[in-house]
Amino acid sequence: MTRDASTPARVPLPSREAEARRALQAMLALTASGSEQDRALRALILHMLEGYTPRAFARWQLAPLLEEAVQELESISREFPRELTADDALARVDAVYLLHVRKRPCVLPECAPFTDYLLHLDETGDSLYAWLLCRLMQACGLPVPLVFPERPFKEHSRLLDLYWVTHLYLLDTRYLHGPLRSPEAPTWTAELLESGSWLLEQGHLDLAGEVALCLQVAGQGDSDTCRMILDALAREQQPDGRVLDSTLGETPGEAVAHTTAVALIAFAVAEEQSGAES
Repeated sequence: MTRDASTPARVPLPSREAEARRALQAMLALTASGSEQDRALRALILHMLEGYTPRAFARWQLAPLLEEAVQELESISREFPRELTADDALARVDAVYLLHVRKRPCVLPECAPFTDYLLHLDETGDSLYAWLLCRLMQACGLPVPLVFPERPFKEHSRLLDLYWVTHLYLLDTRYLHGPLRSPEAPTWTAELLESGSWLLEQGHLDLAGEVALCLQVAGQGDSDTCRMILDALAREQQPDGRVLDSTLGETPGEAVAHTTAVALIAFAVAEEQSGAES
């Protein structure tokens, strides 16, 4: 089959190998403190790279690092007192989820206090966290007796709604270890394709990186929106590999680590896909 002469040729996806390598080194440096959040984020990102960018994962020899990171999850607490921050709670839930899906010995949190903690989060304005923590533990078999409304922020906060949607992709693909299966995925993807310019104009680079990753998962890695976001991530990458989102703060910490980690996966997927094209 020949291409219609009236249709312009698509510019091949550029290699993102250099950006991905810099982001990898930065992510590892930023998650080296040993805190629960750092341990959980490091393990989760390496797990996602293993699932969705197997060639890069092998080329960068990440299997020993992933094994070490998963072992480090075993000592993370399973307690959820009300004073626990939402980010610390997410780290603990991520640890349980990863141990469960990787078929490692794993003790689930106690259902009653965990449910009480989720209700507390929901009542104090962290409904997005409460929903995600609930879904992750339900996927592990914990019978959390809660049901959250679908996309409750859609009419009130585009930002929170987009974070909700990007996590629908992660839940549906088991954090990039399975195909996108939901019949609602085309609707999600259409919405994300329309969100790129707004996110970059507002400076939300962390969420824009999540959107780019989800578009790649949905087969839209070649879209103008995804290319635009990847270009922005590359422009904002620092010489040491970090990627900063000024709306989250520019000092080293969990926000910088998360934005850098998201960019790492998006760069790695772009590199994997550009290699597949050649």
